[in-house]
Amino acid sequence: MASHLPVIVIRGGQAGLSISYYLKERGIKHLVFERNRIAEAWRSERWDSFCLVTPNWQIEFGLAPNYTILKGAEYPVTYTVPLAVALGDSKFYNGDTYGYFCTGLTVSTPLAFIPKQYGSWNASAGYKYYNLGDQAAAVNSVSKDQNVFDLSIGCTF
Repeated sequence: MASHLPVIVIRGGQAGLSISYYLKERGIKHLVFERNRIAEAWRSERWDSFCLVTPNWQIEFGLAPNYTILKGAEYPVTYTVPLAVALGDSKFYNGDTYGYFCTGLTVSTPLAFIPKQYGSWNASAGYKYYNLGDQAAAVNSVSKDQNVFDLSIGCTF
């Protein structure tokens, strides 16, 4: 094993294995940490509510208009207002056709202090408001109005 690895992946679930695949494709050495066997949750945990939903359908319409200020600066700031609505047939939402409506605000900026040889990095923070349909709220055991705050750092190679 190398004395230094540039990337450590925490958890070997679907997302962890996916990122591991792409790191390997790009020749980036890495290590996946999983407290149990790889994909242990898929093997030992079961969700009674998880089922195949075909031939039902669900569609999501969305758009995300944005505006960038300080375009010529080292740290331009982009404001994005995502809007989305999800609809489905009455089988998909168990008698309902309305899944959810979502809107919010996301602010992002590049992390220009990180050398380009390590990828193109950016940071973002945002807020989203979800109005869930009756069935979407019931399946998730939550109220119809949901507020989600997020903070992220991303990299593109």
